[in-house]
Amino acid sequence: MDSRIKLEDLQTGEPIANAHVYVNGDLYPTTSDQNGFMLIKGITSFPYKVDFSHVSYGNKQGTSINAGPLQVVKLIRQSVELPEIEIKPDLPKPANKTNGILIFIVILIVGKLLKLY
Repeated sequence: MDSRIKLEDLQTGEPIANAHVYVNGDLYPTTSDQNGFMLIKGITSFPYKVDFSHVSYGNKQGTSINAGPLQVVKLIRQSVELPEIEIKPDLPKPANKTNGILIFIVILIVGKLLKLY
């Protein structure tokens, strides 16, 4: 039997897109669509427990899903605080002065040799 679920924001009632679902602790290969809907196929017994995960809503665990045409699940928006990162430019290494001097000397020597011939 299949189970259809719609995810909504608790405060606004807006659909929640791109949420992941875990059935019995395993990631189920689906995400909610742009209208908040997802379809879970092959459910053999009801009710069953699912967990939802979304970057803006955190995790909601242990939601009981019953048999029926549609189950609406409300999620609470949660802010996620990320650690500060510092981005540094990859500056080029300064030229090796010794190599520059050697190249200059080689050019002078070759120039002198060419004038001899």
